[in-house]
Amino acid sequence: EDLCEHIDEVSVFARVTAEHKVRIVEALKAKGHIVAMTGDGVNDAPALTAADIGVAMGRTGTEVTKEASDMVIADDNFATIVSAIEEGRRIFDNIRKGTSYLLSVSFAELATIFFALALGFPLPLLAAQILWINVVAEEFPAIGLALEPSHSDIMKRKPRDPRESMPSRTLMIYTLGIAAAIVAGTLGMYIATLQSNADVSYARTVAFVGLGFFTVYNAYSSRSLQESVFSMNPWGNKTLLLGIGLSVLAILAVVYIPFMQFIFETRPLTIESWALILATGLLVLLAAEIMKKLLSRWR
Repeated sequence: EDLCEHIDEVSVFARVTAEHKVRIVEALKAKGHIVAMTGDGVNDAPALTAADIGVAMGRTGTEVTKEASDMVIADDNFATIVSAIEEGRRIFDNIRKGTSYLLSVSFAELATIFFALALGFPLPLLAAQILWINVVAEEFPAIGLALEPSHSDIMKRKPRDPRESMPSRTLMIYTLGIAAAIVAGTLGMYIATLQSNADVSYARTVAFVGLGFFTVYNAYSSRSLQESVFSMNPWGNKTLLLGIGLSVLAILAVVYIPFMQFIFETRPLTIESWALILATGLLVLLAAEIMKKLLSRWR
């Protein structure tokens, strides 16, 4: 009991036996910590097994130690453990970013169609148009988000709660907030275009292109779910920029290539419509910045 009470106050334990090492691991785990234990000798095997992550030395470690561990450091360099933790955090961060990005667009598509029909307007998006955004335009930026480099503060954050679900509550709040902004923008442009005496095909094209560009803006703002997009290096993820470029080309192809116009029932857009789409797309960036600030304070 005394060990559990004081374990967080102690940095170094000297002259410990194999039994002591196991007790230290169990005390740390009882305090809610995720424990990594390193070792190279046979007597380290029980503590390696008791730890959440047993780490054996690849050069000097015994075969018993390697068998009892979860991972083996090939170069026996403790800095490798730090690099592994950083990479793990980067991967987990990118999974969260990709999840939020993909779900927000999917929720927005469903809600746009639902509210348009509920308000008595014609179907704003055709099935083929939705498939094109989901399968083609949306996927290129998603690949870029998966390769987002780790940010400068990634090792300064507190460890996340291992009991936290994925997606977490804060992630779902952020995702729904972004989806709401996309719905408001897409539906608003669609209704405004219809009320300007444009035909349904033209209004659907505006909604389709608007949703596509909302997706692009959303991908860029999703590079971090904590940092402002304006504080990040704009060239920090060249793969994402390439994916965004390919996504824009995929959208333009549907609107301006004749046989694609026939398949997707689209129409070329005027300069006024393009100005409306590009300006309204900024709504996603604004919503993302507001959500990041609010959730940061809430955390």
